[in-house]
Amino acid sequence: MNYKDAHTHNLKSAHESIYIVPLDNVPSSLPTHFAMGIHPWYLDKTSLEQLEQIIQKYKPSILGECGLDKHCDASLEEQKLIFEKQLNLATEQQINKLVVHNVGHHNEIIKILKESSFSGKIMFHDYSGNQDQTEQYEKHFDSFYSLGARLFNTQTKLVQNIETLPLDKILLETDDQTHYKLDEIYSQAAKLLKIPLRELVEHVEQNFNAFIV
Repeated sequence: MNYKDAHTHNLKSAHESIYIVPLDNVPSSLPTHFAMGIHPWYLDKTSLEQLEQIIQKYKPSILGECGLDKHCDASLEEQKLIFEKQLNLATEQQINKLVVHNVGHHNEIIKILKESSFSGKIMFHDYSGNQDQTEQYEKHFDSFYSLGARLFNTQTKLVQNIETLPLDKILLETDDQTHYKLDEIYSQAAKLLKIPLRELVEHVEQNFNAFIV
């Protein structure tokens, strides 16, 4: 089956994928689809000036992953500032696709995105929102929801609300974990969505193509 991996840190993925480039070690050869951005965990490793130079050199069509994380060492205010500036950079460099990392800061993410100059498609990576949050994202943005290993934790609000996600916006991902293979993630998603695996594969392929255009 034609599986698509919407968010991976594995450069050698066997599937068509979106590769999240490590800014401190950019590979000499990059795949067709790749994203570059400053992860909130690594704000001290790459400056905005360095990111701009990297973007000008490699010309990614996707910015990310970037966003906010309640578990990282940097203060929320610093995270917000860097996130806002990356959104401005995306606009300046005419990048119209974004990969958002959000752990525990839904309201802040919504506010920053609404107030930013960024206008384009947004993938909420490792999505964990509830129905109300999804409705807000659907109302304000051209949103896609990438799901991965979290699907195997049946106690999460994601699993409990998965059938409320729009099927034409769902993506699937491996991220940086190796416990679950992509085909296992697809099978689990199909089971939770209560649809045939082949039907899900077709939907995700269409969604993946819609995002990367």
